[in-house]
Amino acid sequence: MIALANANNAKEMIAANRELTKSLFGDDLVEKLADDCIKFFVEHGCWNWNRQNSITAKLYKILKNSRKGCVLNKLVQSCIVTAPHSMQTERAVKCHTLLKPDLLSSMSRDTVNERMIITLNRTAQERPTSTSFCCGLISYH
Repeated sequence: MIALANANNAKEMIAANRELTKSLFGDDLVEKLADDCIKFFVEHGCWNWNRQNSITAKLYKILKNSRKGCVLNKLVQSCIVTAPHSMQTERAVKCHTLLKPDLLSSMSRDTVNERMIITLNRTAQERPTSTSFCCGLISYH
């Protein structure tokens, strides 16, 4: 996304985001991305951005000035809503540590994965019960 924000022309923008577009939206939309990038630079030209400008501000400006519903607009939207921090990763590591302490080292990988799915996808009302179940404090037969 940094390359998208720092692109000075349509060619740079297309080259920087071809693979990302392919992985998010499929091969069919790569050509539409190219068309959208060219239209974007034809309509708005290149702004006087320097490398120190905020990436978020650049992405917002691209989002605001690109046509709603086009592949370029959807690509920027997808990247803006992606969490920019590691909170989910930290949550998963903590969950794994709680579910599989040293005393339960013989627990199979499948069991740990299934219990992590339950624990990470629970609602606030389900938390005390699911934590007890997943950590082995309650056994259901």
